[in-house]
Amino acid sequence: MARHNVMVLDINDIYIRIIVGNDKKITAIDELKTPEGAVRNRNIENLDAVAEVIKKFQAKNSINTRDVIFVVKGQDTIIRHSEVPIMDKDKILSSAKWEITQYIPEQGEEHYINFQILDKIVNNESKIYKLLVVAASKEKIDSYKKIADKLKLRLLAVDLAANCVARVFANKYEKNKEEENIGIIEIGQKESSIAILSKGKLFIERELHFGVSNIKNQLSTKNGLNDKEMDNYLLNKISLMNIDEEDEAESRIKRQFDNILSSFEKVIQFFNTGRGKNKLDKIYLTGDGSKIKDFESYIQSFLDTEVTTVSDTNKLPVMFGQDVDLSSFVPLAGAVLRKNNGSELNLISNDIDKSKDILNKFKVQITAAAIALLVMILSFGAIKLYTMKLTSDNSKLLSIIASDYNIVKENSTLTLEVGKYNNHIDTSNAMNKNRTNISTWLGDINSYAPNGFNIASIVLESNNIISISAETNSADLIEAFTSKLYSDTRFTEVKILSVNSSGNNNDYTVTITMRRVAK
Repeated sequence: MARHNVMVLDINDIYIRIIVGNDKKITAIDELKTPEGAVRNRNIENLDAVAEVIKKFQAKNSINTRDVIFVVKGQDTIIRHSEVPIMDKDKILSSAKWEITQYIPEQGEEHYINFQILDKIVNNESKIYKLLVVAASKEKIDSYKKIADKLKLRLLAVDLAANCVARVFANKYEKNKEEENIGIIEIGQKESSIAILSKGKLFIERELHFGVSNIKNQLSTKNGLNDKEMDNYLLNKISLMNIDEEDEAESRIKRQFDNILSSFEKVIQFFNTGRGKNKLDKIYLTGDGSKIKDFESYIQSFLDTEVTTVSDTNKLPVMFGQDVDLSSFVPLAGAVLRKNNGSELNLISNDIDKSKDILNKFKVQITAAAIALLVMILSFGAIKLYTMKLTSDNSKLLSIIASDYNIVKENSTLTLEVGKYNNHIDTSNAMNKNRTNISTWLGDINSYAPNGFNIASIVLESNNIISISAETNSADLIEAFTSKLYSDTRFTEVKILSVNSSGNNNDYTVTITMRRVAK
């Protein structure tokens, strides 16, 4: 029996993608243009403008569903895979929070944190849960709640895009044992990602802040093409399997995609460490970039793995009852498949606290009932002799409590002192770790500079903005250097701030800025 319909939204800087349906049938699907300036880096800055676009879609398609799910992604969403001993599930969240707050600022005060149990391992060697732990910006999640309120919909869930993708392909291994380890590559507008599943379980995911729109920006700058002409160029004219090396635009596009796939190749190598393999069993290609001419063959050649482009529901391991182009909607399709039974990842704050609140209320009720029962027993069963005995025992108990109070007081004082020493140790370790990290990425930045590209200075400002000044006599070397920075996920918002030419000697002085991702 099919579940009731739900609306799923994926809101990014360029498009608002929407699916309406259930686990058996998709009733509406669309890709709407995001209002100019309404969304930046997947953070909604104009709630009214975004809500108005969605309302028009609802009216046009006569949508009357009451529930909405949002798909979240972006480099401000922190993802970690963790293992914990098998324990009561109300204790897992505390462990998950402790694990992930090491990687986010302010001990996670500005993030909502939740987990999903990916697998349960019980054997002679271990008894553990494998967890997916996610921290998402409170500002971003709260903006989704406000959009839901403006649409008068119930916010059912906020789920991780990679987790939704994994849900679509979760049963693939059960249907075909030869596809034990598969990858799902998405080439989006502003992000590209890879998710690797092992026996239907999400093992690792990686996201790069680079996509089709970056290529379009270069084509627009170099060739003066409009948006429609750029789409036609990418879909019909250029072939990544037959690049004209003398064509500057084609060569540049090829280098950019080579950088993306090189990063994905490292993720695959990490996954295969100790497995006796050097490649995946199969790769599924999704996203806007999947439509680029010969892109499937290009990835297959680069990664030496069979590749299938997901262009319609017939290519998916789940069926939705009709033929729909889902190449850019796979995460949304995965959100439609949610069971919403409390076992799946949900980054809504109310959902995170619900189980804890229920448990606390239950404890209060039990305590109240126990006290009432005790009063009844004392009221109806007490006799004078028993009362005298209780009085005597009570005096002894008060004496013991007074003695224990002094012990507790001394223990609290010692705990505070230990805490101070631990804080000093943690601060020292953090400073040493930070110093090591800075040395590492400084060395990597310098190693990215090709011959003839001379870095004059690298400055790290207090807000994690890095400013690089360099000199070169070739514009191509500027591009080669920035391409390396684009592909390094430790840095975002890479921008060429200025390029000054001396004129006579074709020498360039360039200033590049970027943001270091906080760890």
